Amino acid sequence: METAKTDMKSILFISVMNGSAWGGSEEQWYQLARWMCKNNYKVGVCVFDWQEKQNKLDELKKLGCRIFLLPHKGSGIFSNWKKNKILNTIPFNEYETAYVNQGGWHDIAHGPFKKLYKKLPPYALSFHNYQLGANLKSSTIAVLKKWISKSAVCIAATKVIYQMLENEYGITLANKEVSYSPVTFSPPVNLPARPAIHENSAAVFLVLGALDVNRKAQDVLIKCLSTHPWKNRKWKLNIYGEGKDRQLLAALIKETGLEEKVVLKGHSNDVKEILSGTDMLIQATHFDAMPISVIEAMAMGVPCLVSNIGDMPEWVKQDYNGFITLAVNETALSEQLEIAWAKRESWGRMGENAYKTFLEKYPRPYEGKFAGLLEKYFQTL
Repeated sequence: METAKTDMKSILFISVMNGSAWGGSEEQWYQLARWMCKNNYKVGVCVFDWQEKQNKLDELKKLGCRIFLLPHKGSGIFSNWKKNKILNTIPFNEYETAYVNQGGWHDIAHGPFKKLYKKLPPYALSFHNYQLGANLKSSTIAVLKKWISKSAVCIAATKVIYQMLENEYGITLANKEVSYSPVTFSPPVNLPARPAIHENSAAVFLVLGALDVNRKAQDVLIKCLSTHPWKNRKWKLNIYGEGKDRQLLAALIKETGLEEKVVLKGHSNDVKEILSGTDMLIQATHFDAMPISVIEAMAMGVPCLVSNIGDMPEWVKQDYNGFITLAVNETALSEQLEIAWAKRESWGRMGENAYKTFLEKYPRPYEGKFAGLLEKYFQTL
C-alpha cells in the first residue's frame, strides 16, 4: 500500500454525525483512522455511541486508538451538558491535528459543538450533505462561518456544497477539496458475472441508507411500486438501513399490500454480499451529495437509478450505466422506473459500464492519498 509522506504524528477524529448509526461520512474517517493507526500515528476518536459501531470501534481500540463516546440519545440542555462533560475529558493539546466529520453540512453549528473549534488544534472540516433553500438562522450561519474560517481545509462530498454555501450564505472557502467516501470492501479485480434479466426473471432492487423519508424518499419509491403495473411484475425491493421512519415505512408497506415484495432488512455490515445479489440500486433521494452506496454499487457492476442532485449525475449517465430521475416525486420517478424496466435486458451491459466508471473515478489506494491530502494543508501551518 502506498504510504503518504507526512510530518503529522497525531490526529484526533471527531464525528458529530448522529442521525443514524453509520454512513459514508463515518466510513471516511474510520478508514483513515485505521490506516493511520497501522502507520504509527497517535489516533483519538470521538463519536456518538451507537451499538452498530461497536465492531469498528473495537478494531480501532485493538490498533491502539483512544475512544471517546458521546451519548447518542436525548436532546436539550441536560443532553448537551452530558455531551460537554465527555468533550471536556478529551486532551486536545495532545493532538497536533484534528478531523471534524459532519454527516450533513451544518451539524457543528448546533448543541455542544458551536464553540468547539476554539479548543481544537489545526483541523479539517468535512461536509457530506446539503440542502438548497434551507434558510438557516443568522446565528447558525455565524457559527458556521467561524468554523469554516478557522479550518485548515474543508472537504466535501460534492462541489455543489461549496456553491450553496457561497451563493445562499455568502460563505467563501479559501482551502477546499472534493473527496468521495471510501468503499467498505475490496472491489473485485474482475467484474463478477451476472445472470441476464429475462421476461420471466424476478428483478432485485436495492435501497441503502438511513430510514429517513425527508432525505432518502423511500416512501415515494414504495408508492411508485404499489401501482397496478408493478404489482403484476416480478421484482423484489430490499431496503437496508435503520432510522426514525422505520415504523412509518413498515406501515406504508402493509397499507400498499407489498409485504411479499418490499422488505425492511435493517442494518448490515456485508454490503458486498448484498450487492452481489442485486440487479439495480435505487438512490432516488431528496438530499444527497455523492452517496457511498452508488460508488459501491458501481464497484460491483450494479447499474443505478439516481436523483439529479450532488455529484451523482457525474457518475451515472442515462442509458449508459444507469438512469436519472429529474425530480423525486411519484410522477417523475414512476416514469424513470418504467424506462428502466423496459430496458432491463440491458442492465448487464450497464453494470459493466458502471464498473468501468468506478475504475476511472475512484482513487487508489484511498487511505494513503487521503492522508496526503490532509498533509498538503496541515504542513503549511
